[in-house]
Amino acid sequence: MSPFFRKSRQRQMILDTLSDMKTHPTAQEIFARVREVDSQVGQATVYRNLRILKEQGEIIELSFGTGEKRYDRNVSRHEHFTCRRCGKIEDIYPNYRSLTGSLSEKGFQIDEWRIEAFGICQGCIEPNQPH
Repeated sequence: MSPFFRKSRQRQMILDTLSDMKTHPTAQEIFARVREVDSQVGQATVYRNLRILKEQGEIIELSFGTGEKRYDRNVSRHEHFTCRRCGKIEDIYPNYRSLTGSLSEKGFQIDEWRIEAFGICQGCIEPNQPH
């Protein structure tokens, strides 16, 4: 069980900022956006509150092996697609029931899924498509 943290103006501002950003931003990108709204908010405040929000289950911290963690406000069950060309990350929703059923038929008991999809996004395949 995570510790109780009282609501704060900065934490709500970070949540609102992350909700507005649909790009799975890094902590530095969130910090830059928060600073546009309130120049008094420090980097340590943003990093500390991201950790708290993650502990509270308000956000998801993502690691794609690039060293930089990214954050997602969408806490519903989903996975991610990363474009190898432009780096864009998009939410995907695999059919877990179908995947679990086919594996169960082979005698596997699944208790967790972790799916990461990589490839080229539509915008990079068709350059006239918006990213």
